[in-house]
Parts: sequence; C-alpha cells; structure tokens
Amino acid sequence: MSRSAIVTVAFGRSTEHLDYTFTSFAMNTGVPLCAIVVGNELPKRRLEGIRYELVPPVPDFSDPLREIYFRRLELLDRLDVDYALVVDSYDVLCLQPLPAFETVLGGADVAACVEHMGARYVMGQGYTANFLNGGVFFWNVPKSRDIRSEIVERGRSHFRTVADDQYCINEVI
Repeated sequence: MSRSAIVTVAFGRSTEHLDYTFTSFAMNTGVPLCAIVVGNELPKRRLEGIRYELVPPVPDFSDPLREIYFRRLELLDRLDVDYALVVDSYDVLCLQPLPAFETVLGGADVAACVEHMGARYVMGQGYTANFLNGGVFFWNVPKSRDIRSEIVERGRSHFRTVADDQYCINEVI
C-alpha cells in the first residue's frame, strides 16, 4: 500500500489558524495531515490530528511568502511518503473525501487544479488556457523530484515577483 500525506507549509500567523482550512482535509481517513512550519518555533496552538514539523527559514528566496511557495516543493522530500497533496495553508478547503492520490494521478507525476483565471501567457511557450494553481497539487513524490527541483532552482535564481511560483511551475510542467 502506498504512503500518502496531505501537506501544507506555513509561517507566521497562518500556523496558528490551520483549523479554518487545513483541518477540513481530516475527512480523508488514513491520510495524515502534515504542517511544515518555516520558522524558529512551532505554533503555540497545535491542533490534534496534525503532525507538525519545524524547519528553519533560509534566505534563498528574498521574501517569507516566496519561501513558502517555492520551498514547499523541496520540503516534500523530507517526508516518508510516495504521494502528497500539497495545499495552501490559508485558503484551501476540502469539501468531500478524496480518492486515493495514486488514482488521482493516474500514472502521472503531478496533477493540479487550473487557476480561476486559467488563461495566461507563459514564458517560452506562449499562451495556455490551463494555467495551474500552485495552491492545490498532487505529487508522486519520488517521480516528480526532477520537476520540483527545477521549479525550486528557478525560484532561487530568478525573481519576477513574490508570487511567481505559479509561473515557474507552469513553465516547467
């Protein structure tokens, strides 16, 4: 049986308010919730059913929010899982139980939701009507390591804006 987890990466105030969004994923019985906290201490208010992991911040991304957006892709490799659903810590709710993640992926290395305004121009490729939203991603963790690594490297080496992770994700994928 494959090992899966639902993961969020958070910092600051959002680490104290995971009950408003992240705990909605607890309806997926048998899939642990993992909150990776980027900071110097775990939140004072920890919620039952969430496994917390503390990682120190790094200066590589120029902004704490940017660090969360990019670093959540490489922090998956710290977990002992085959599949992960990575969600934003503050604005994603689970409204119904999810199928097994390997079923969602259907043999692919990655699956995601299209951004609410899905049409964008992507550097090097032109127009796409299917611009992927960085806040909800299913990953085959071992098989996507090369994709995620390239996205994170772009985040470290090129700054367009604080929230250009979605552009890097879409360019690489």
